[in-house]
Amino acid sequence: PTPLGPAVSLDSEPLAGGAAVLETIRRRRSTRGFSQTAFPLGALGRLLAHAYPPAGHPEPPVTLVDGLLETYLVIANVTGLPAGVHRYDRDTHALLPVRLGNPRQALYECCLHQDLARDCAAAVVHTFDLRAAVERLGERAYRTAHLEAGLLGQRLNLGALQLGFGASGIGGFFDEFVTHLLQIPPTHAIAYITTLGTPA
Repeated sequence: PTPLGPAVSLDSEPLAGGAAVLETIRRRRSTRGFSQTAFPLGALGRLLAHAYPPAGHPEPPVTLVDGLLETYLVIANVTGLPAGVHRYDRDTHALLPVRLGNPRQALYECCLHQDLARDCAAAVVHTFDLRAAVERLGERAYRTAHLEAGLLGQRLNLGALQLGFGASGIGGFFDEFVTHLLQIPPTHAIAYITTLGTPA
């Protein structure tokens, strides 16, 4: 989709390593409810940098196939960001607005009326061009895309917990509803959705 406005640069300060990571893994849980309170833009940037480490970042990348997945964020309540759909540009570590407006009800309906989708501050959606992926990777394209999306989702989850927030993956959704919300072609498949916010 064509951006509706200028890119928003994101914070890329690395998360703490060492013992902090081990403690976060020990405490790792999926959040069961969000409070609908605002999520800091700085924390969102750090989480995306943790999931998609930029060049020079101390964390190694977890990408299995370069350029396979595209990432969109459905923003409901993030400080300093307009509500709506934003495309994440990994190369510049920035968000590009592609659709503006309150997305809570739409995301709620996309995700089988799960309260997590309605109440989260933001949802990270991993998509991929299924036809192009099959041409490139053959019959394992679908599995590879979902494995990579799962790895990224877990990094988002652990990063959110380490920063004192909550996260939960959503695997149940109407694909065609989500592609319409994101304004991407119907040939794109939705691999995984990670909801972020403040636990209720």
